[in-house]
Amino acid sequence: GWQDAFLTSAHTLSKNDKRLTTIEKSKRLLRLNGIAIDDDKPTLYFSEAILKSAALHLPKEKHLNIALAIGSSEPRKQWGTENFIRLVEVLTNTLKANIILVGGDEDAEMAVNICEHFENPRWIKQLINHPILEAAAVTKFCQVCIGNDTGILNVAAAAGTQAFGIFCGSRPLNPDPLITPIEASETKRGSLQSTVTPEMVIEELIAAGFTK
Repeated sequence: GWQDAFLTSAHTLSKNDKRLTTIEKSKRLLRLNGIAIDDDKPTLYFSEAILKSAALHLPKEKHLNIALAIGSSEPRKQWGTENFIRLVEVLTNTLKANIILVGGDEDAEMAVNICEHFENPRWIKQLINHPILEAAAVTKFCQVCIGNDTGILNVAAAAGTQAFGIFCGSRPLNPDPLITPIEASETKRGSLQSTVTPEMVIEELIAAGFTK
C-alpha cells in the first residue's frame, strides 16, 4: 500500500529478498549498508592451552582421525544409531580409521551403544557433553568430520576440517567450501525421508581423496 513509500530504502531488504535464507539476508543487509565482508566464511582460532587439552582426547593409534557428529537439534535431522554403526563398520574396513564420537548429553546413550557394538575398542573415543570450544578443537585434529545437520558440523568446518553433512529431513542452506552435503531424500506425506546410506558417505570420502 501507500505505506511502502515510507518503508522502502536502498539500505533495507526488498520484497524479492524474502526468499533468501537468514544468513543470506544478514549478508545482504550488511552489504546494502556499506559494511564490507572480507571473508564470509567463519573461522575459529584456538589458544595453545585449548589445543593441548583437545589432543588428549584423541586415540593413540596413528591412523586417520574421523569425528562423527552424532547429535541433532531435531529428531527429523537424526540419521540414527544403526546408520552410524554401519558407517563405523565401513569406515574401519575401508579406511582403518580412528573414530571420535562428538555429541551432547542427550547423545550419551547413542555413543555407548555404538561403542558396545564394537566391544569398546581403543580406536573409538567418546567426546560427549564437552564445552563446544574444546569439542571444536578436537575436530581440528581430525582429518574428517561426518555428521548430522548440526552445529558441530559447522564448527568443525570453521576449525578448518573437511566436513561431510548428512542431510536427512533438512536441506543445505548456506554453502561452505569445507562442507560436502550428502542428500538423497524424497518427500512423503509432506516430510523428507532420508535415503542416505553409509556406502554413499564412503563414496564421497573416496572422491575427496581420503583413502587408506
